[in-house]
Amino acid sequence: MKKFPLNIAHRGASTSAPENTMPAFERAIKDHCDCIELDVHLSHDNIPVVIHDETLNRTTNGYGRVSDFTVCELKKLDAGKYFSKEFINTKIPTLEEVFKLVVKYNTSLDIEIKQSTGDIEKKVIDLIFKYNYENKVIITSFNPKSLVTTKKLCPNIETGLLFFLLQRDPIDSAKKINANALCANFNFVNTLNKEYIKKISDNNLKLFTFTVNKKSDMVHMIKKNVDGIITNNPYELYKLKTNPFKRLFYSLNFKK
Repeated sequence: MKKFPLNIAHRGASTSAPENTMPAFERAIKDHCDCIELDVHLSHDNIPVVIHDETLNRTTNGYGRVSDFTVCELKKLDAGKYFSKEFINTKIPTLEEVFKLVVKYNTSLDIEIKQSTGDIEKKVIDLIFKYNYENKVIITSFNPKSLVTTKKLCPNIETGLLFFLLQRDPIDSAKKINANALCANFNFVNTLNKEYIKKISDNNLKLFTFTVNKKSDMVHMIKKNVDGIITNNPYELYKLKTNPFKRLFYSLNFKK
């Protein structure tokens, strides 16, 4: 069996705090995550900001496309009240604000590039260089062109191809764009046999799976020898890492 998979906090500890906000990232670090996964868009003034959706409607009290607002305008919005009263006046963070946090703890970042317009890849890589984080970051995207652009700008930065379903062999798809990892949803990884997972490893690719929140599912992915588990509950995964008896219990209770 490989070493224990990376504990990757999905949008931070997003069951404990509003997703993609500083409280969620701070909580993820407190919960012993290895890596924080987050989503990036460009503001109207071309600054990388951390939010999942293209629009503000779901997670803030604003409306409209993120790219139509400057950072100053975005900072006036509330990105926490929808979650609970405890987080009223939580703000949308810039990617640079997140870097200033994670460098203190040497926590890795999984930066998902959401939009494929503008020069978002360059803006993100400029920040990676500014904070000397080339070896602590993976850039992921559902858009292969974004990963190709990333590699052209900085061949040494790791990239990961996100997907739910692919028409072609995912290993072939990843190798064609020189990606370093496959990032697949739990249901897809659950269908893979040991031989295919070994084939992924033999092709020098890592395998990350999302979004895994049930303890029994976490244990099943550990047994599958994945390289990273993306979860909204990083503390639960940490407890499984430190308690092998819990892993055995939830393994026996896994339901296919």
